Amino acid sequence: MFDSSHPLYVPILLPGDRDAFSDTGNWDAVLLSASYAVGSQGRSLCALARARSRLLLVDPKTACYQFEGYMSMEDLRSLSYSPGAGTLGALWQPREFERQERRARLIAEVFGTQRALQADMLLAPYFLVSQVDHPWLQIASCTIREAVARETDRPVAGVVCVEIDTILQPGDLDSVLDAFTATTPAAWLVVVVNHDEREASPQEMEAVVGLIRGLGGSGAPVIHAFAGRGGLVAAAAGAAGYAAGALELEAHPRRYLHEGLVNLHANGYYLQGCMTRLPVRLADAVVSVQPDAWGSDESTVPITRLVSRRRIARALRSKRAEMEMLAAVAPESRQEHLRARFEAALDTCRHAQRRVADAAGPEQLTTGIFHYLEVLREMVGGDAASIPHSAGF
Repeated sequence: MFDSSHPLYVPILLPGDRDAFSDTGNWDAVLLSASYAVGSQGRSLCALARARSRLLLVDPKTACYQFEGYMSMEDLRSLSYSPGAGTLGALWQPREFERQERRARLIAEVFGTQRALQADMLLAPYFLVSQVDHPWLQIASCTIREAVARETDRPVAGVVCVEIDTILQPGDLDSVLDAFTATTPAAWLVVVVNHDEREASPQEMEAVVGLIRGLGGSGAPVIHAFAGRGGLVAAAAGAAGYAAGALELEAHPRRYLHEGLVNLHANGYYLQGCMTRLPVRLADAVVSVQPDAWGSDESTVPITRLVSRRRIARALRSKRAEMEMLAAVAPESRQEHLRARFEAALDTCRHAQRRVADAAGPEQLTTGIFHYLEVLREMVGGDAASIPHSAGF
């Protein structure tokens, strides 16, 4: 269903994205949250996504139950496998899932929910791994293995959910890979918590790419979830694609698990020519002084006059177009293609930065906003990224 030779952009949709998504045609794959099923707006989105996508994935959000935030989130508490489905609830503890029969019950409930939402590929229950010597690592590995062995009706994907600090040391990364690659699911979905490419060092990006390559070496395709342009780097490194929101959900901070992920309202615009998302007014100012910041979008309508629906729809189409252009390049040439693409985006940002600086207004295109493009360029064989404090931001 996923193929690294033709990588995909997989949108992660929120209920508020429904109208914009309806303007973007059909998709190869879409990722939704299981918690949407409890609300009428979410059910409407589920139906639309089912009709418009060849492959529907449903995130069971099981790692949320390791933290207290779900207790105040009615949608998460209402899922059948929630420890708070009938009571105030409690936090999941490793000792509870050391028993095979408890894991089996969770797998059955999680898969039942996804089937009810007509998911084509089932995502195994998953847990956040924050230390390689913590019991959650082996429990997460056992759960995937048992989920794959149990299901005969539909393909099963394993979710690897780890904190960035867990994979920064080579030995720790090897331990994570050894645990998860003990089985081979139909695909891997990778969620690296507290990794935001806009702030990440080259070492952090290298660790993420190493994780993706290591999982891909097991023979199953890998989707990098909650990624921005780093998802393109992952695809150039052999991933089958990346999953992200239109204007948000390009990173997964730990607070999403502590607080429960709520609907996000992004007052932003994705400028394909800059390969970055900017506040609406700043994006409009950049385009006014640097027209090629639009990228493939030749619209003359000021960004500040676009309603949210059009901004989200354009972001979805832009990200899909980026991945389609990368997929059209031979695998051995994808890093070179991205390197040139990042260079062009950096040039556009630098030119706009100098010109916007002369314009009136409180918002400026600072180097810090697009520095991450230097880090990503380094990941695909380009010049080393500048050190932030020496770059003047």
